[in-house]
Amino acid sequence: MINKLNLLSLFPVTIGQIINPDHSKIKNDLINQCYEIKKENQSGGSRWEGDTYTTNGTYNLTKNKKFNTLHEWIFKYVVGYAFDIGYKDKKIECWNSWFNIYEKYNYQEKHEHYPSDISCVYYLSCPDNCGNLKLYSPQTLSTVDNYQKDNPLTWTNYSIKATEGLLVIFKGNTMHSVEQNKSDQHKISLSLNFKIN
Repeated sequence: MINKLNLLSLFPVTIGQIINPDHSKIKNDLINQCYEIKKENQSGGSRWEGDTYTTNGTYNLTKNKKFNTLHEWIFKYVVGYAFDIGYKDKKIECWNSWFNIYEKYNYQEKHEHYPSDISCVYYLSCPDNCGNLKLYSPQTLSTVDNYQKDNPLTWTNYSIKATEGLLVIFKGNTMHSVEQNKSDQHKISLSLNFKIN
């Protein structure tokens, strides 16, 4: 008889997800606010490959009171995520929040949010086929062709469907990208970065 092998899932890429039950109440006001901000602020993301409109580096949403209720809701779950992954009794600060407007064919290349400890994405507006969030394993790809594609223990990437009201939380060093928006409508998402002291 062969003894069962004990498997350890080490070095996990831990992702938090939750839907905002009040999204429909805040959606239209915040979308309108994003378009108002866009009128008066040039696009940031100077090192980005694509031409997605973003206020990253040009307008920090933490200064805008109209986003306070949403930020407070997000912060509550970021604190819970931080506690669950081991950041207990630490001060958590949101130092940057911005929005992205993805027009047709816009995308975001593979990147991380270093030096942030925790980052998250919140979806304000998501038409069908607007491009998913893709998360990547930190492991090297040397034997990837030999892995079973349906075994989560050996996945090299994972896609999360862009869904209105969805909050996705992850460690700031998690490599991720945003697939191309193939819809004729805009997708609008918020991104937030947190430091832990």
